[in-house]
Formats: sequence, structure tokens, C-alpha cells
Amino acid sequence: MVVTHTAGIYGLSESEIRQRLQPLTIPYELVDNDGEFQLIFSAEDAREVTHKLRELLNVYLYGVDVSSLQARVVQLLAAKGFTLATAESCTGGMLSGLLTAVPGASSVFECGVTAYSAAIKHELIGVSADTIRQHGTIAAQTAAEMAAGVRRVGHATLGIGITGSAGPAASEGHPPGTVFVALADDKRVWGKLIQVDGQTLGRDKVRRLAVLQALDLARRYLEAWPNVMAGGEVLCPIEDEPVAPPQAPVKERSWKERLLPNVEKGRAANFRLLTMWALTVLGVLAAVWLLILYLF
Repeated sequence: MVVTHTAGIYGLSESEIRQRLQPLTIPYELVDNDGEFQLIFSAEDAREVTHKLRELLNVYLYGVDVSSLQARVVQLLAAKGFTLATAESCTGGMLSGLLTAVPGASSVFECGVTAYSAAIKHELIGVSADTIRQHGTIAAQTAAEMAAGVRRVGHATLGIGITGSAGPAASEGHPPGTVFVALADDKRVWGKLIQVDGQTLGRDKVRRLAVLQALDLARRYLEAWPNVMAGGEVLCPIEDEPVAPPQAPVKERSWKERLLPNVEKGRAANFRLLTMWALTVLGVLAAVWLLILYLF
């Protein structure tokens, strides 16, 4: 039976997708879903087509019969037993809104913080005051500390931080369309810089693009795990395993030391020990003798 399926694609333009899909022999429809693409095809065996699509599209194919990129992220988080927390500035909660619209998100989404002001970034999420003073609120380091900080605040496996200038005007010297996205686990942080013409695209599309980039960053991390995704910076040095102090070699004990473990303590101690041994042996012999007399 022929069934219609939908493949989700993100990270390529329409022309790039069509170029890659030239070897595909089945008919398909490509739909632009506001930044991500849905490839609609019909087949009796979806597995064969999916295998071919993965060959042609590689990491840009995020799933087949998955409704959206955020649904794929929720699916992966649940499958791996991970949780997520988000800290957003210019996107104003759009990321957490998309994630929590997915059924089942409550099992994997810990919290979403909309942190516009520098004070909230510092006091609530834990972005260093020195970082804000030196780099400003729109910077790669700020996004990284937002991701790491909200992960700690939410007690989550992963944290996402987004900060930037969505427009319509420049902010802190950054033209509209400049956004920094970061993803952090407990040891590393990954960052991505988005630079587009915000005045041409408009504020809403810049925000949408930033959210999709954050979702795709999380999706790629989760698909790669437990392998470490390339490009991450270490948040803090990983402490070496404690090394046990060297043990002195075990000396083989002689028969005398086995019989008299107090040999090094002097003759008096050994005399008492020999006396105890002798009394024990005599006691056992006496018990055996009495048992023999009783029985016979």
C-alpha cells in the first residue's frame, strides 16, 4: 500500500535541497515551512526512501514523519532521558513556546527564562558581571554563560542561551540580524553566530531564524550523543581521577611469622601466644577424650 510521508529538512536552501535530490527517482513536493522544509513523498516502503534521503541530505535531514524540528528535539530528549532549560533575550520566549507546544514536552522541559536586561542575566541566570562589562549583553561569551547558567538554575541536562539584536535598530553597536546562540551541557558549551540582514528580513524572521538555529544545535548534539559534538569549548577543566598512593609491596610471611604473628613484639608476647595455643590444643584433646569415654 502506498502511503504519504513527510521528511523534515533544516539547514539548506531550497535550491541546495533540489540539487542534492537530483538522484532521487520518486516524485516529491517541497514545502517551505517558514525556514525549515517539508519534503512530501509517497512510497510503499518508507524505509528504503528514508535511507536514500539520508545518503543525499546527510545531517540536514532531521526526521521522517516528525511534525517539526522542535518535535524532533523533544523526541530525542525523551529517548535519551535528558532535560532542557532555555534562557532567551531577543527571542523573548519564542523557543520555550515552540517546545512546550509539543505534546509530551513537560517530561523534558524544565524552565524557560526570558532575560532581557543585564541585571536579570546576571542576578537570575548567573552571567558574570565582568563578562557583561567587557563584552556587553550581546556577545558569544554572554550567550555561553546564559546557556550554562540556566542549565544550572533549571537542574537540566542541557541549557540553551540566545542573545542578539533582532531589530529594527542596532543594539550595543550590533546591526539587526546579529544573534548569538549557545548550547551547554555539564562540561562544554557550543556556540553559533547568526549574521543576516535584519532590516531586510524583519524582526520576526530574525527571531524565528535564531530559534531554529538553537533547535538544530540541540538536535545535532542529541543525535551525536554519546559522542562529543565537534566545536565545543570546555566550560571548566575536567578534574583528573584521584590517584591512589603507591602501595608497598606485600612481603611473603615465613612459617614462623604465620604461626607467631607477634614475633616482632618480643619473647614475652610470643610466650603468651604459645601458651594460648597449647591450652587450646589440650582443651580440644580433653574434649575428644571425654567424648570417647561417654560413647564407649
